[in-house]
Amino acid sequence: MEQTLAFYINLLRGDFTQFCAQRLKELGLSQGLLYFLLYVGRHPGCSAGELASVIGADSGHTTRSVEKLVQQGFMTRTRSQQDKRAVVLELTEQGREAFVQAGRWFYQWEARRTQGMSPEEVAQLKGLLQKAMTGIPMPKSPMESAPGPVRKAIRKETCQE
Repeated sequence: MEQTLAFYINLLRGDFTQFCAQRLKELGLSQGLLYFLLYVGRHPGCSAGELASVIGADSGHTTRSVEKLVQQGFMTRTRSQQDKRAVVLELTEQGREAFVQAGRWFYQWEARRTQGMSPEEVAQLKGLLQKAMTGIPMPKSPMESAPGPVRKAIRKETCQE
């Protein structure tokens, strides 16, 4: 019996989650906190409200997650220079290092899963998946809008583990 696309996507998602799990543990992060860290890394100076809206979490969950990241030294909360009433979020040096490391994982996992495929086959696979995504809002890649030096640091040594 032929398997469904959902079957393969579910297996790949599980494999990626497992791939990241140990690496996240070593950093002291959870899968859930990773997405908060990635967003703030891409959008330094964002507000907790913006973060909650984009992540799709309620304000209480976002507040608790941000607090954990602040307590663990990955993120800071400071008053906005433009609007003293607003609080902005930024990564600390430790947070930026985790951001770069996590970005590398995406590329490392992709290299692992596409090992044995030609560059043309990888491009074809991505093209077919993008076609299957028609009508589904496409979020930006976690690293796509990262500042230039961060993107370079992530891609440098991309496939080294």
